[in-house]
Amino acid sequence: MVGLPDLVQVDEDRVVPPGRRQPGENTFGLTPREVEVWHLLATGSDNKEIARAMEISVSTVKNYITSIFEKLDVRDRAQAVIAAYESGLAGSPRATGPG
Repeated sequence: MVGLPDLVQVDEDRVVPPGRRQPGENTFGLTPREVEVWHLLATGSDNKEIARAMEISVSTVKNYITSIFEKLDVRDRAQAVIAAYESGLAGSPRATGPG
């Protein structure tokens, strides 16, 4: 995997990698709904859970995920999760276990 670019919060709905933004365009071109799917995916929700939370079909979730992968230039969920944490979308990983 090629290193993922740092992401910059452009507005409340979108994040973009530095240098990739076109005039008037926001981060990766993700729509607010794609950002919502990406966040749910990154925080561990499966497709059915995302569909229930957003009140959409599983097929629509799959379409969103395909679009997100293309815009983030990632191949799979794991890379999308890494990109979400690196961008701050998913927050910091929490330590688990006693303590």
